[in-house]
Parts: sequence; structure tokens; C-alpha cells
Amino acid sequence: MNMTVARRSAITLAICFAVALIALSIIDRITREPIKDARQERRLETISAVLPDGPFDENPIDSHRQHIASALGGSEPLGFYTAYQSGQLAAAVLELSTAQGYSGEIRMLLGLTYDGSIVALRVIEHQETPGLGDGIEVRKSSWIDQFESRSIAVSDTAAWQLSRYGGQFDGLTGATITSRAVVQAVHRALVWYDANRNKVFTEGGGS
Repeated sequence: MNMTVARRSAITLAICFAVALIALSIIDRITREPIKDARQERRLETISAVLPDGPFDENPIDSHRQHIASALGGSEPLGFYTAYQSGQLAAAVLELSTAQGYSGEIRMLLGLTYDGSIVALRVIEHQETPGLGDGIEVRKSSWIDQFESRSIAVSDTAAWQLSRYGGQFDGLTGATITSRAVVQAVHRALVWYDANRNKVFTEGGGS
């Protein structure tokens, strides 16, 4: 009797496990595309927010390409987009990353006019401390707006520091490491773009 009961229990558990796996598989298939679509929608909204006013000759989203550039934040491919107006080179959006945040990686989208002036900067992923470092998000504070219209053409390297270190950028209160990481990442991206601008539009990025 004990063996029979044990066998039945084992079979019941196996059936429950199989049913659970099937249910999880079904849920994954059902939710995978909506989650992907939601992420894509958020990305599209952010890209639009860092581009200058249109209209553009084509949807900049359709220009998506990838590159690997250590100056933009690592060894994995990062996305970028280009925009044209009346056949003229108008703007680029670069995805950049820094691992120097207080809690790890910070990923951003940087919108630039063709000549290298910042249209806008937006953070798309981070793990910074709520109430402190998360002030880099535009929905949490206006801190990130200070990057608008900046460029390396009008700011020397010394300016790309927090004001407490003699630079021209305000830091988030209680989040010096986070603030400095973003400022330095943007400066590296601008220097890279200045050296690779033509490749971004004609060949798909530099190195």
C-alpha cells in the first residue's frame, strides 16, 4: 500500500509539474509580444523626445543600425539613428552606456544636431537609488535638461565636470557619482561623434 500511495503521489506531482510548465509556456507566448511592443513603444517615444522638430524625409526609426564603440560604453552593439530634412543631414540619436553609475550601468539616448549640438538627453535604463540618483530621469527632475544645446565646440574639456570640481554642470544632491558618470559619458560620446560624424551618416558608425 505504501508503495502504491508513493507511486500515485509521484505521478500526481509529475502531472502537476507538467501542467505548470505548459501553463508557463502559454503565458510566455501570450505576453512576450505585448511586452516587446510596450518596450518598443517606450523606445520610440524616447527617440522622438531627443530629436529636433520634424518633419523628416523618412521615419528616423527606420534608420536603426548598430555599432560597437568603446567610447560609447562597451563591447556590445549599441543602437543609433539618423534623420534627414529636405535631403540634408539633420540629426543623429546615439545610444550610450556607462558602467560608472553608483549602482551600475546607466543607458541613455543622446540626440544631436548634425553639427554636434545636443538636442536632448534621456536615460532609458538604470539602477540608481530612488530619491537620489533616479533624479537623472526626466520624469523625476529637470536635472538632465542642462545638457541641451551643449557641444564640445563651445565647451572645453574642463567644462565637462560637475561644478564642485570646477566644471559647468550641477550635480544631483546626494548623487555625485551618478551625476558625474552621466556628464563624463556624454562628453565621451560628443568627442566620439565629432571624430566619426561622417561615418555615422554614411557608413554606420566608427570605432
